[in-house]
Amino acid sequence: MSPEVQDRIHARGSGTTVIGIRQAELREVFLPFPSFDEQRAIARVLGVLDDKIELNRRMNRTLEDLARAMFKSWFVDFDPVIAKAAGKKPVGMSAQTAALFPDRFQDSPLGPIPKGWRLGSIDSLCSLHRDQLDPAESPGEPFAHFSIPAFDNGREAVTEMGSAIKSGKLVIPDGSVMLSKLNPHVPRVWLPDDSIRRRRIASTEFLVCLPRCGITRSYLYEQFAAAPSWPTWQRW
Repeated sequence: MSPEVQDRIHARGSGTTVIGIRQAELREVFLPFPSFDEQRAIARVLGVLDDKIELNRRMNRTLEDLARAMFKSWFVDFDPVIAKAAGKKPVGMSAQTAALFPDRFQDSPLGPIPKGWRLGSIDSLCSLHRDQLDPAESPGEPFAHFSIPAFDNGREAVTEMGSAIKSGKLVIPDGSVMLSKLNPHVPRVWLPDDSIRRRRIASTEFLVCLPRCGITRSYLYEQFAAAPSWPTWQRW
């Protein structure tokens, strides 16, 4: 909405504590409209952009699925170690990468694991970021709001003004990974977009996790995504 139109609406508003506008007054506000040809041209451009956005989303999902399948093969099913133990070359892996994997297993409380590997806890991989803020204290500021509905609707944060957000939210720092603690048997793992320059906030239904020194964000994300179920993580 242009400043000119905002001024026209504000001029017809009324009220003391809260300024509002009656329906009859709103009907008297004249708005500039582009010609029909211009509207069609605008619609075509927006349609192309929507198609491009949807294509990018599908490509990202495909790449995520491939990365998740590779991670599971390497670090959950131990396919490269199984292949080397049988005297075979791991499928789809360069010699340099294959050399990083052992060629035998060792016993552990969880069963056989690759030789030289060790058991660890999630707490050894990341820490929880618990800082919160109240967006209502900055009513005129747009926030990038990461919520369960936003995740389920394409994993796109929703831009909302602070005045529209009615409860405290978690602050999302750069480099973090988000994990839903609501219904942990339904995996919701989110990599917040670090290129967003607005302040990013998350519903308290999420855990905001920061990788510890020596742990990459990608590795932490894939560990969360590969987990079969997360009931004990609610203890965080």
